[in-house]
Amino acid sequence: MDAIISDQVRQWISCEKYVEGERLHFDAPKPGCRIDVPLFDAQSPSDKFTLSLYEGARSSRLLLSLDASRKFTMQTRRSSHPLVRIDIDDNARHTNPDGAILCGSHVHVCVEKYGCAFAFPLASDEGIIIAGTSEDVPEVFESFRHYCNIDKELAIKWSLGI
Repeated sequence: MDAIISDQVRQWISCEKYVEGERLHFDAPKPGCRIDVPLFDAQSPSDKFTLSLYEGARSSRLLLSLDASRKFTMQTRRSSHPLVRIDIDDNARHTNPDGAILCGSHVHVCVEKYGCAFAFPLASDEGIIIAGTSEDVPEVFESFRHYCNIDKELAIKWSLGI
């Protein structure tokens, strides 16, 4: 995967990103909502990034028990340029530019030629490097945070997606 990521994108992904402002604690988004956390490059504070977290509107239902199926997206962007995105959704379907169809949770990384239109299955070698080996949203987020070098002081209060 590293061979198909441009040097510039690799640099944007790996630079140390800190939360802009004094707020370091955020509640995870409620179903159908999104939060955007402004970030900046520690070496070049004028270089701005955004961490977006989105919980799908049809995430979980509370009937007699909790249906744990979730639809959750996390993404880092430089300005409006997407760098890395993880889509956690057992029912997701994505078609890569080469025609390959992915079913289930997957990871998008900005690559040469295709930008973020190309994805890897979450359980693939590339997906595991970015998202770890779990599909538990808080655990995936920690792996994603580590891969994208996002502020370790940032705290997300996770919910059950309801």
